[in-house]
Amino acid sequence: MHNKVEILRWVLVIPSAFAGWYTAFIIGLFLYAVADSFCPPDLMVSGSCQASWHGSLVDGLIIFGSCLSAILVLIFAVLVAPSNRILVAKIIYTGGVIFAIYAVYVTSAWPAFFGAVVSGALLLYFLSRYT
Repeated sequence: MHNKVEILRWVLVIPSAFAGWYTAFIIGLFLYAVADSFCPPDLMVSGSCQASWHGSLVDGLIIFGSCLSAILVLIFAVLVAPSNRILVAKIIYTGGVIFAIYAVYVTSAWPAFFGAVVSGALLLYFLSRYT
């Protein structure tokens, strides 16, 4: 029975990483909706807030979301892995950096790229040093 649970946990490492990404995505959407709720009604044009502060807030939310995503992806994957957690964290982080390189190539969202890479690296350092 123990081997079956261990195998199942290994199989669930990648799906759990995606669950971390989706969790960050849902949190980001919620925060965006909260930000939109503060927009004055006269500055809403076709469902988009035209307030002077809104663009900067959305940019900050994108950076926050990318950092949160990197952190949750690593945490979810490491918590599910039955062993070799630091190796799992390094592999997941490397995959995340590769995806971030692709994403920044497509979107040119450099602040979000650096946020994700740095926050993931800091968490990886913390995990390797203190676990």
